[in-house]
Amino acid sequence: VPEKGLLNNWGDTDAFIENTLDGTAIAYAESRQDYPNTEVVRGVAFLRERYFVVVDRLESQDGVEREYRFRLHAHAGHDLDGNVSLGEHGPLIERESGSVAVYTQASQGQAVVEEPPFEEYDSPHVHKLVKDAEHHTVTDSVVTGVAPDFLSVLAPFKTGESDGPDGPLEVTQINTEHGVAWYIVGEDSVDIAWVRESGAPTELLLPTNETLTTDAAFVWMSLDKSLALMVEGTELSLDDETVLTSSEEEIVAAKQ
Repeated sequence: VPEKGLLNNWGDTDAFIENTLDGTAIAYAESRQDYPNTEVVRGVAFLRERYFVVVDRLESQDGVEREYRFRLHAHAGHDLDGNVSLGEHGPLIERESGSVAVYTQASQGQAVVEEPPFEEYDSPHVHKLVKDAEHHTVTDSVVTGVAPDFLSVLAPFKTGESDGPDGPLEVTQINTEHGVAWYIVGEDSVDIAWVRESGAPTELLLPTNETLTTDAAFVWMSLDKSLALMVEGTELSLDDETVLTSSEEEIVAAKQ
């Protein structure tokens, strides 16, 4: 962000929390802030009271490629209890009190998962300097592009469970251009999350051979069509059956 001045001179860059939706099956909010040469809009959805989807939509006016990192701080590893292992799409964080599998992908090429270099008593790993220092594991999903979007699924589960309602979700990537899509399967649910860059295809072929169609920047929906969330779009349909519509003035729309 821009350099700060004295006292309350914060560099004249405001941040906002907006476009909120509060429901039982779907809760959503966005944060927005301008960084040097890139505007970031982060949407966070809490879905089915079960898992989170984080959608980062980036825009840049200069058309320059840069390195971008989706950074996650795990309250585990190093000086803390628990274990953090790096998978293809993100970390698996396991503690006795609970675990979470993280799946992150970028809209412009494969994001590489890595841990930034660890240096004792230094950021980003250190989180406590009072008395004895404490450190935690940090992971980055790294990609180079022109303001790529990121789509992440944070899927909690009960440590030690392998199936059932408290077991891990099955999260797999769906091939798409200029966007990211995830296929999310629980014990009694099948959901789709999809973020689209400007100019991306409006149709997404699902593993079920159904076709999801939308003009929105981001959508999430259940394949039984009972639940849906749409951001900056006017229509969402599945195999030509309309699931959700919205006016152009309405930023966030939901069916729940």
